[in-house]
Amino acid sequence: MELKLCKSPIFIIGLPRSGTKLFREILNNHDKIFIPKAESLFIPFLVKKYGIFPDFESVENKSSFKKDLIKSVYCINMSISLDDLNNDNFDSAMDSNSWPHIFQYLLNDLVNK
Repeated sequence: MELKLCKSPIFIIGLPRSGTKLFREILNNHDKIFIPKAESLFIPFLVKKYGIFPDFESVENKSSFKKDLIKSVYCINMSISLDDLNNDNFDSAMDSNSWPHIFQYLLNDLVNK
């Protein structure tokens, strides 16, 4: 079976005990697919805390956001450190004040490194 590569993250969404983890494991058996075991529950938490339209113009807001993010189960399970987030690419994503750009970096660009 030929698989076309997708450059965007794919989210598997479901209710508890609905088979999403089994589905993830089945997909992960393919040699060209990688789905991290980390959950993305940090996304609604951060959006709720920093708003639909985040403002990361100030150094204080960026620092606070990175500290909250680094405590997430996602970062812990993926072994993402504060040093991993302190780079120009992530700062550029944050400067966009756009959740899609920020999560694109976290869920795709950073993990692919």
